[in-house]
Amino acid sequence: MKLNSLILLPFFIASSHAAVDFGDISKAKPAELPAVASELEHFETNENELFERVGDRNKGFGSKKVRAYDPVNKKYYQKALAGTTFKASIFSSYTHWRYVTVYNVKTVEERIAYLPYFQEECHDNSGFMGQWGETRSMKVTLKTEVGGSVSYAGIGLSASVGMSIEQGVSFSSQRRIRAVEGIQARHYPYKLSDTWKGVTYIQTYNSSTKKYGYLGKSLIEDWFGGYPYSFSLDNQNIGMSVKREVLKKCAGYDASKDPVRGNQYNPENLGF
Repeated sequence: MKLNSLILLPFFIASSHAAVDFGDISKAKPAELPAVASELEHFETNENELFERVGDRNKGFGSKKVRAYDPVNKKYYQKALAGTTFKASIFSSYTHWRYVTVYNVKTVEERIAYLPYFQEECHDNSGFMGQWGETRSMKVTLKTEVGGSVSYAGIGLSASVGMSIEQGVSFSSQRRIRAVEGIQARHYPYKLSDTWKGVTYIQTYNSSTKKYGYLGKSLIEDWFGGYPYSFSLDNQNIGMSVKREVLKKCAGYDASKDPVRGNQYNPENLGF
């Protein structure tokens, strides 16, 4: 009896593994596909096109995570989000579907124009020449062509991201700068934030055949509408930076004591 249990356990894990990769299908609720889906063709595909394998491959264990890849346009991205799993119509060739968003992250720099710059003169030499404080509330903008009353979780966004979209975010930070003898320079404060930009497509799963797939543009009708849906989200991962513009180098300048490389501060040499 014990021997049989040991033999059956790995089989149970392997057979239920696909469902875990597609979310908890036992809790999936029925949901209608967007109207545009009637124009789309369903493609079954190898799971390696849609998933990456992570974990200990040598032992045959591990889990899959969604690849940052758009199978419709055959395009790679940096990151991926998997949305809530829904039950498909009994008339579909698959049993479950969900939105998958793939996107790139770009860091955006914004000069905080209403804060003053600090002017550093040749004779200044101080570990604390000046400091900025910045506090404000900002709107977080989500742009997606996914229609209907789909929740943020429906397209894979976390609750915290959803709250920031609804309520905005508060940004509060301080930055201190130092002066280095031998240069005349100006120091400018910058706000940093990440913008996510990509597309959302519809991924499918058949619990009977254990096959994965996706909805793509119809090859028969040559349909080229707004699918995959465009996606963008701004004001994520907000921070503050400082840039220095050297106006001239003066007598007594020692590059080895300068905490800045190019126009960016080098934290190793800040000295505070």
